[in-house]
Amino acid sequence: MDSLSGPISHFAVDLYQQIRQSSTGENIFYSPLSIMSAFGMLYLGSRGNTAAQLQKALHFNKVAENPTGGATADPVENPENHHFQKLLTELTNPDAYELNVANRLYGRKEFPLPSGIHG
Repeated sequence: MDSLSGPISHFAVDLYQQIRQSSTGENIFYSPLSIMSAFGMLYLGSRGNTAAQLQKALHFNKVAENPTGGATADPVENPENHHFQKLLTELTNPDAYELNVANRLYGRKEFPLPSGIHG
């Protein structure tokens, strides 16, 4: 979980700054973890420039960029994917509390999911 604490914290502050600009004088309530996990799912299916932009926004700096500007490795195999799975598993402690994070993406049949992503 420690490996995602930095990216989640940075993303949360960035997102708060953006929301704060349009919410003058109002209370703000949001879940950075839920939003980041939804964007993480988008990142898994992204390639090229889109993957590079999501990687930057989510502060996934461990993956170096390639010369063409996109993320190098297949996002499904990136460590962030495995860290998210582990984090969401660790956040559930049936003896003390129950935390459910529910995000879902719907794809079109014309666009098959990359290998490693279950539909």
